[in-house]
Amino acid sequence: GRKLQIPGSAREAITVRLDGIPRDATRVLEALAVAGGRATTSQLAHALDRPADWVAEVLDDLMQRRLVGSRDDSTEEAWQFRVAVAREVVFERIRPSRRHVLRKRTADAVMSRPPSAAKILMLSEAGRANAAVNERRIPNTGIPREENSATAITNACS
Repeated sequence: GRKLQIPGSAREAITVRLDGIPRDATRVLEALAVAGGRATTSQLAHALDRPADWVAEVLDDLMQRRLVGSRDDSTEEAWQFRVAVAREVVFERIRPSRRHVLRKRTADAVMSRPPSAAKILMLSEAGRANAAVNERRIPNTGIPREENSATAITNACS
């Protein structure tokens, strides 16, 4: 993806705010950043391997700190960064090994959700190209789901 250019003064202000929050809150923000900046409490709980009640409590604290906001997302409340550049700063600060683990766990959490661009991106970034391709199934092509691979799609479109 395209990396945002964040002015130094904005980066510094965000970094100071992030440095002042508890470690648990940092972990939740990391999971939210890896999830693309928007996720439900249950997705974050799964990514962090923590109870949803614990995640909800931390999210409430982050909302009081004006770092995240919430919106109803059909069946479950979805959380997002209040400022998009905060997601970028959080994401940049995550160790690559931690980012990898969070990507895998976040992908696990979204497997049962309906297809969406965010879900496809998450699966792809987690190294699950076949699952991402299956999410992109071409409607009305007659390609059975179990045969729906990159090759089958390419052949069907030729």
